[in-house]
Amino acid sequence: MKKSLPWLIIGAVVLTAAVVVSLMLTGDDAPRAEPRDTEPYDLSSPERAAEAFAAAAASGDGQALLSLTCVAEPKCVAAQRVDQVRQAKQLIVASVADLATQLDGARFTAATEASVPGAMEVGYRTPGMPTGERRALMFVELDGRWLYVGSAGRAAPTT
Repeated sequence: MKKSLPWLIIGAVVLTAAVVVSLMLTGDDAPRAEPRDTEPYDLSSPERAAEAFAAAAASGDGQALLSLTCVAEPKCVAAQRVDQVRQAKQLIVASVADLATQLDGARFTAATEASVPGAMEVGYRTPGMPTGERRALMFVELDGRWLYVGSAGRAAPTT
């Protein structure tokens, strides 16, 4: 019995060390809940939502861009009576590069009431835009967040 006691102690120490090392290596793999207030984009006003929309487009991340839109929120879709939600989502994700180009260097104006009831329009101009051309992004408020619902604008008059 005296001869087996050291081997039992050594075995217990080795087993304990193996468990500790295993826990240290896998301890960070547990999923962690992210707080909702760490949203990467500021949607607290139509103007800030416009800046966020342009930044998301510039990032090239279609899913990030989609998260800033009304079609990503079922409650907003119902309130705005959006048809063909799946197609709208696909179009937004597919258009991220075009939107990034369209909004490159955009300077946004103060929000004004849009022609769509309950929406606000944030006008913008880019360096390459012809004189007289006007474009805008439209947003609606949902639970304190301003979400993109569409674009508006008109080309410069031709003479």
